[in-house]
Amino acid sequence: MNHTAKAKSGKMAPTLYMTLIALIIACLAGVYAWFLISDYEKGVSEIYAQEQDGYVQLVLDQINLQPENTDEQIIQNILGTLDSSTNRYWTLSHDKTLVFVKDVLETSRYKSFSADTYYNTVSSREFVSSLQQDKVTHAMIEIDGRKFIASGVKFIYDSKDYQICLLTNADIMLENNTYLSTKINLIIMIIVILVIFVISMIVLARLVNGQNRAILAEKRTEEELRRNLEQMNEQLHNQRMYDSETMIFGSAMIPTMLQKLEQRGSRPLVLVMVPSDERSYQILTDKGQLLLGKNVIRMKLDADYILLIFVQCHRRDAERMLLTLAPYGIKAEQIFEVSETESRSVEECFRELTAENGRSKEK
Repeated sequence: MNHTAKAKSGKMAPTLYMTLIALIIACLAGVYAWFLISDYEKGVSEIYAQEQDGYVQLVLDQINLQPENTDEQIIQNILGTLDSSTNRYWTLSHDKTLVFVKDVLETSRYKSFSADTYYNTVSSREFVSSLQQDKVTHAMIEIDGRKFIASGVKFIYDSKDYQICLLTNADIMLENNTYLSTKINLIIMIIVILVIFVISMIVLARLVNGQNRAILAEKRTEEELRRNLEQMNEQLHNQRMYDSETMIFGSAMIPTMLQKLEQRGSRPLVLVMVPSDERSYQILTDKGQLLLGKNVIRMKLDADYILLIFVQCHRRDAERMLLTLAPYGIKAEQIFEVSETESRSVEECFRELTAENGRSKEK
């Protein structure tokens, strides 16, 4: 179960990582797009403010064309005829005292009050204090928690200093139908592009993941085929080693053969020593495999003996197969079984076998 979970996790990891990367990129792109839209709004506000400056300049020119009258007559003749609302209105101040705000009702409310009473924020006060003589300027200010695009100018009328300002609610300007429609379309387009990007990355990740799995499956198949081929080669090699139909190995090969048998876990083994003369040698060469089977290795021990190694065989089975040699007058003199539980190596058992045979000769 753990292996399956790890395999699934391994398969999902590339897709998950690429999805996370895509989401991070999309978020960064969204933030960047938001900053671009904000800059775009600032640009629109700046264009609107410049147009508003021209409007204020036009009103100022009309005021300057009026005869020397009182400030109330200026208001009545000029400002009183201009459209005013909650979102766009005029203010006029003289010697830091409000003379006109929005309309007659609002003017009555703030009349004779200090201009700082109405411009009650840092940004608005800085704007009013920075107004220039006969040169319209603009800034983004805040009054009562609302942002306004403010255009204003300082001028002298009837030997008195005045400040006139036009305030437009920035949110209302930015919510103009045409601009708002353009902004919404732009946001929708950005969202669609980002969604398509994320989906494309996920699809790409899954395709790449699928290709990786296919490559991995091919590698596993190749590895399995390679192992099978090695096993087949090993089996063929073992068969060739044991399948000596007409061959008896020389004594020089005995140490190497015993070592190979030990390394390949060929136990149980039965080591048999049979007398060797010209007749028995010829019989074991010509008919040894036919009589004893393919898993018997025949090796020339010395001039007097041949070593028979029964591979993957127990003693009782070896003794049964040795009976097939009796009709030819070949009889085993020494038999030694190397079992699976034998602590000694095959080579050590072989030395004991030859030593036992030497002692038998001495007797």
